[in-house]
Amino acid sequence: MLKEYQGALDDLDKADVIEPNNAVTLMSYGMVKYDLDDYQGALETIDKVHHLQPNDHLILQTQKWLKWMLNEYQPTIMMLPLNSNIQFFSYNELNFGRSLGKGGFGTVYQSCWKDTKIAIKVLKWSGSHNEGAKKSFISEVRTLGSIQHINLVRLLGYCIKGLKHMLVYEYISNSSLDKWLYEDNLLDWDRRVCIIIGVAQGLAHLHKCNPIIIHLDIKPQNILLDQDYTPKLADFGLAKILDGKDENVMRLASTSTPGTSGYMAPEILLKQASTKSDVYSFGVLLIQLLNGSPFILDGNEIHIRKFIQWAQKVHVEENGFQQIFNVVIDNSIIGFDHNEAKSFLQISLQCIKEDPNQRPGIQEVLQHFEGLNKKKGIQYIPTSIQVYFDILLKRFGSTSKRM
Repeated sequence: MLKEYQGALDDLDKADVIEPNNAVTLMSYGMVKYDLDDYQGALETIDKVHHLQPNDHLILQTQKWLKWMLNEYQPTIMMLPLNSNIQFFSYNELNFGRSLGKGGFGTVYQSCWKDTKIAIKVLKWSGSHNEGAKKSFISEVRTLGSIQHINLVRLLGYCIKGLKHMLVYEYISNSSLDKWLYEDNLLDWDRRVCIIIGVAQGLAHLHKCNPIIIHLDIKPQNILLDQDYTPKLADFGLAKILDGKDENVMRLASTSTPGTSGYMAPEILLKQASTKSDVYSFGVLLIQLLNGSPFILDGNEIHIRKFIQWAQKVHVEENGFQQIFNVVIDNSIIGFDHNEAKSFLQISLQCIKEDPNQRPGIQEVLQHFEGLNKKKGIQYIPTSIQVYFDILLKRFGSTSKRM
C-alpha cells in the first residue's frame, strides 16, 4: 500500500499546476501526503492553493478536517515524558507480522527490529475509541517508559504516524497466562508458585515507585510468560499515577470504570482506586492459580466473579475456610504442596476482602512468600535493590534517543 501511495504522490508532485477547482485531485494529494508524512504536510498542501472558492466544499471540508485533527491529536506528543528510557521509532523502521491478539484498544503484532523480535500494539484511534485509545497510549508511555523490572514487560518505544499510534515492546514468547492456566502438565505447582511470587514482585515495584503506579487491570490476559515462564505484567493502558503515600485514594472520573469484571475491586464502582485495588485483583488471580480447572459449584461451571462472591460469603461461616479449600484447591496439579496451598489460600482470602482497609499491602503479601523463595530458589529482588538498579540504568545504561 505504501508503494502505491508513494507512486500517487510522485505523480501529483510532477504536476506544475493543481487547479483550485479540481477538488478530487487536491484532496487526494493532501490525504496521500498526510498518510506518508503527517497531517501538517497535507494541510500545507491545501493552504498553498490560492483563491479557494466558497463553493469548493470538498476542499474546504478537507482543510477544516485536517486542522481539527492536528489540534486533536498532535498534543499527544507534548504529554509524553521527556526523561524516558524509551525511543521514538519512525514508521519506516517497523514492519508487521502475524497478529498475536486483540485487546480493548488495539491489536498486537509480532515483528522484528534489527534482528530482534518485538511486539507492536497498534491502537484503535478512530470513532468511539478515540478518547480511550489516547488515554491508553499516554498512560503506557508515562508508566512503562520510566521504569524497568524483571516482572514488568519492557516498553522499547513508540511511534506516531498520523492517526496510527503504536507501542513497541519486547517480545514475550509464551504468550499470556490465560492460555496456560488450566494446562496442568505445563504449569505444575512450582511454576504456579513462581508466577504468584513474580506477579507480587512486579506489583510491589509499581507500588514503591515515586510517584506510585497502580495497574488497575491485573488478570491472566495481562500477564505474559517468557521462555522460562517468568511472569511480566503488561497492558498499562488503564494504569494511574498516584501522588502521595501508599494509603492515598484516587478519585476516578465519573465516566471511568477501569478493570475487568471479576478482577475489579468493588471500590472501583464507587470511583475510588488505590494500591489496595491491585491487591484485590491479585487475590482473585491467586485463587485461579491454585485451581487447575474452571470453578465448579453444585456441579456447574461459574464465572470468577460469582465464585469470589460465594467465597467472601462462606469465609465468615464456621468451617468456611475448609469449604473454600475443598472447592478451590486442585491436589492433582503435579508437585502439589498441601501446606503451601493452605497458606496461599489464606492470603488470597485476605486480599479479596470488600473493605480495602482490611486488605494487606502487596509488600506484606511478599513477606509471607520469602520463606518459599529460599526453599525453592526462586529469584527475588527486593524493591530497594531494584530501585538502585533503575537509577544506574538511567545514568549509565540508557540507549534511548529522540527523533
